[in-house]
Amino acid sequence: MPELDHIEKPRITLLGSTLTLVCWLVYTVLYAFAIGAAGQQGSFLGILIGQCIGNAILIALTMPAWWFIFRGMDDKSWWMRILMHLIYAPLFGWLGTELLLIYTRALVPDGSVTATIEEAYPFIVGTNITLYLVQFSIMHAVRAIGRLRYQRQRAAELLVLAQESELAALKAQLNPHFLFNTLNSINALAGDDPEATRSMIARLAEMLRYAIDSSKRDMVSLEEEINFTKAYLAIEQQRMADRLTIDWDVDAQVLDELIPPIILQPLVENAVKHGIAPRESGGTIVISIHRNGNAIDASVKDDGIGEGSTSLESNGIGLTNTRKRLEKRYGGRASFSAAADPNGGFESAFSVPV
Repeated sequence: MPELDHIEKPRITLLGSTLTLVCWLVYTVLYAFAIGAAGQQGSFLGILIGQCIGNAILIALTMPAWWFIFRGMDDKSWWMRILMHLIYAPLFGWLGTELLLIYTRALVPDGSVTATIEEAYPFIVGTNITLYLVQFSIMHAVRAIGRLRYQRQRAAELLVLAQESELAALKAQLNPHFLFNTLNSINALAGDDPEATRSMIARLAEMLRYAIDSSKRDMVSLEEEINFTKAYLAIEQQRMADRLTIDWDVDAQVLDELIPPIILQPLVENAVKHGIAPRESGGTIVISIHRNGNAIDASVKDDGIGEGSTSLESNGIGLTNTRKRLEKRYGGRASFSAAADPNGGFESAFSVPV
């Protein structure tokens, strides 16, 4: 991956060239007006032509500085670039004035023009140096703004990549997690009921198809997620028989809404493993999913033992993983809670925007 501050070297573009020429043209016209207003001899057209020639010389002298300092030293430290500009600026001012004198002596019949330039020689040199410093200050300021914009863009891209990578890692953790637990459930039943074992394997195959398919998608419909959870519960109900009761309370209108995949099942699995399974008499899990304005509220509540459930970390990967995924996906727009009920049991819930 490239360095955060590494951007393409400056290059000549049509827009940049057009803006530069417009700025020079405006400067030329305004300077010609200033000379005319100061009472210099000659027509305004003659003064304007002279300024066009003089500034054309300065533009030509600007190109080496642009190419070798501004562009060529773009990846060098700022003080090296400043040093090179300070070295070249006096040369720029002197050469611009000397070349203008050569032009007037050779091609301008009116000797007063040359005499005027010679008389104002130090002023013209100083003006040229000032002009050089101003134009490259503007160029470097624009370049700095572009680099800052690039850094912010790259930082945003890196943040998105990091979030996507972490989400992918979290999703990758879930697949072997539920697979391991489900295989344990099948193994516990295999020797006693071959028919039930075959049914559980079929359910497991259904779950694996969903897990593989959803790993390629960022979002799935709520109906798909519910069907996946029902497949998991069917396996657990076969294993636990009448010790596990499921009560679904779902708004039919929300089934088409999109949520992250494998986000509901870990909450249900936590209720089964930590709430109902350890309880000899079993219990009931109530799964509620409703619309709440522009959000979907989902909760999984059991009437099990409720032990070891005051901390997300104490419940293993399921709840912790779900909380992290919601944080990475939605930030502060989603919420997640998990807590033991003082009256018994445990409830975990999340709310996501839609």
